[in-house]
Amino acid sequence: MMAPKFLAHGVDVYISPLMEVVLYPLAPGLDLEGIFVSSGHGIAALPTSYRDTPLWVVGLSTYAKAIKKGFSRVVMAGRTLEEAMKNIPTNQHLIHGAGAVSKSPLIPMEKKIIYEARAIPKFSKEVRAVLQGPGVDFVPLFSARSAQLFVDVCRREEISLKDTVLLAYSPFVATALEGVFSNNVVVLKNPTIKSFWEFARTNIFSIL
Repeated sequence: MMAPKFLAHGVDVYISPLMEVVLYPLAPGLDLEGIFVSSGHGIAALPTSYRDTPLWVVGLSTYAKAIKKGFSRVVMAGRTLEEAMKNIPTNQHLIHGAGAVSKSPLIPMEKKIIYEARAIPKFSKEVRAVLQGPGVDFVPLFSARSAQLFVDVCRREEISLKDTVLLAYSPFVATALEGVFSNNVVVLKNPTIKSFWEFARTNIFSIL
């Protein structure tokens, strides 16, 4: 989704998925007071039979996906999981539509596994060649899980990132990079797509 905008500005883009997502849709007909999801994968796994159930989400992107899918009672609890945990009602029985593997801190509610993000343990040949050769200037990382997988693959393939900027979407994402690529990490001022594009305009597009 972001690649065309970078390409339009003359920026070379290399893509290597680190996860493949398998959905386990929530069973229909459950008597729920509300549902909490923290990613778009969770929205994809929710049947539209729950479209009138209160839905609490994390981030504008997840909110937009819920609205597009037809959910009518959507609340954006926060831009990040940390923010959302401060705004989730404690007097309602919510379930957390979660992934099978999560780098998120403990969420104090009943969990239903509705998707699994399976790790892809290697970079594509093209990306490996670039990283091992001339290198790249900039790697955006939007979740703690993807950041940890990125670190794991770099270690496994003995890839050094001396001059590469790792852009972490939030301080929580940056924790996955601590002690490994700490000197390379830049954290967005605000965890929003708008802030991401402001960073790109200032630090990437302006120097081309």
